[in-house]
Amino acid sequence: MFVVSCSYVHMLDVVASRCRLPFHSYLREVMDDGVVIGGVEIEVHVLGSDALTVRRFFWSQDGVGYLSLYNDAAFQAICFLQGLYGFVVLYYNYHGMMTYRELARSAVVLAASLVRSSGSVVGGDASAAVGDVNAASRQQMLHARLVSTACSF
Repeated sequence: MFVVSCSYVHMLDVVASRCRLPFHSYLREVMDDGVVIGGVEIEVHVLGSDALTVRRFFWSQDGVGYLSLYNDAAFQAICFLQGLYGFVVLYYNYHGMMTYRELARSAVVLAASLVRSSGSVVGGDASAAVGDVNAASRQQMLHARLVSTACSF
């Protein structure tokens, strides 16, 4: 087994291409006190004008290694571009999918327990008793299907 991680730097490169940004680059600055900051510079078209562009800078510090600095700044730039262009980034990671799986399983188990607890009360009338038996068997079948769905997650 191996793990593949997607960096925001790579994602920004893809977004910049798809959004046809005129310019984007990665910057590194060393401050007077020795702190290293990493950044992303992007240039975007001004809405409603084909000729005008605006440059934006996104900075990050306190990362572990230079890639982390660029990753944080790239994430900020992606969030800005999402607000500007309205695109959605689908990011499927293992932990997110496992969380979703557990949430779905819990929802199905809750539905099954509600079906199980809403059992019918048999009345004194014989025709009502037959109807209640049919309803009870439908509830048991629904409960069994819900439990098997929860077990198959």
